[in-house]
Amino acid sequence: MLRSFPTGVRNCYDIDISSGSGKGKGGKYLLRAGFFYGNYDGQNSSPEFDLYAGVNLWAAVRKIDNHTVFELIMVAQTNTVSVCLVNKDTGTPYVSAIELRPLGDNLYPAATDNTSLTFQDRYNYAPAVTSEKIRKGEIRGGSFRLDNLEFTDVDVLQMTNNFEKEIGKGGFGTVYMGEKYDGTQVAVKRLKEMSQGSRMFLNEVLSM
Repeated sequence: MLRSFPTGVRNCYDIDISSGSGKGKGGKYLLRAGFFYGNYDGQNSSPEFDLYAGVNLWAAVRKIDNHTVFELIMVAQTNTVSVCLVNKDTGTPYVSAIELRPLGDNLYPAATDNTSLTFQDRYNYAPAVTSEKIRKGEIRGGSFRLDNLEFTDVDVLQMTNNFEKEIGKGGFGTVYMGEKYDGTQVAVKRLKEMSQGSRMFLNEVLSM
């Protein structure tokens, strides 16, 4: 499902955040925009256009073979969050999904009134592996499985309640107790920091 905008240079969605679960102006939010082309226009070539969050350029939407999701962590400057598609005369802009999720103030301190954070990469981990040997301090009770699933940093923070409960630590990294959205208990292993000064980490999610 998508909506296209054949007319107008700049078309926007204005999301009112003055009520509901968010904090409105000054609150921290995760903003997602999804683009699923699917050759809806029969042109066999996805259009190219610019994506804006308010007046600021968020991303350049270029050739999309299947689907693309852009993510932004931001602090709301007003009680309205605007997502805008700007026509560059290289095809009709479209969007498939927009999601806005409030975040805790203690998450991503690098996101401020003047600085937003954009998503750079996602790691899809290896197929299931098993092991009967459990290190001291890790989850006990038999083998564990490495889920072949995708999680963003925000997902990992929510599963572990901001890495609240540490259940193991060693040269391999630190392991935290977590819970997926379906209630499944998991162990989240923080392996390493991806780059100096970055808050993006490589994580493993292990089903208990």
